[in-house]
Amino acid sequence: DMFNDYFSTIGSNVAKSISNAKEWRWKNPKPLYEFKFKHVEIKYVYEKLSKLDENSHLDVLDMDSKLLRLAAHIIAPSVTFLINQSIDTSVLPDDWKYARVTPVYKGKGSKTDKSNYRPISVLSYISCILEKAVQCLIMHFFIKHNYISMDQFAFLKNHSTATCLHRVVDDWYEALNESEMIG
Repeated sequence: DMFNDYFSTIGSNVAKSISNAKEWRWKNPKPLYEFKFKHVEIKYVYEKLSKLDENSHLDVLDMDSKLLRLAAHIIAPSVTFLINQSIDTSVLPDDWKYARVTPVYKGKGSKTDKSNYRPISVLSYISCILEKAVQCLIMHFFIKHNYISMDQFAFLKNHSTATCLHRVVDDWYEALNESEMIG
């Protein structure tokens, strides 16, 4: 209960700490391209269901990963319909909002201090498929319209922290070769 009380207040505490929310609003011109969600295809949902663990694991709704995987070809059209309904109506079914939260020690500080733990959430498999679909749709839009900087290295395919490090080291070598200061 102590962890639940603590984790459930973090978001509202952060929101309260941000003063003058009006200052954070978008101040640039209207975007050139309007984003609109597209429907998720059955093929995508089938692929995600087929990649669930073949060993039995229950999600927060007691849905078995193995059963969902085995039934993927039968349930993919229905699951796709539910996901597209959620996208069209901007409503997430209440059951998809549930999570089983486990506090995990961060490895530093006192184990009796609740702030030294992070929450790990287990969601429903279906809500995770929706989440990944939405992420793909948004990323596709950002990449298509060049909204992502070439200096972005996290959360992109083929753009790891190692890639970032190579770029920084190359920039340092170039600066050294041109007798520039590195700061």
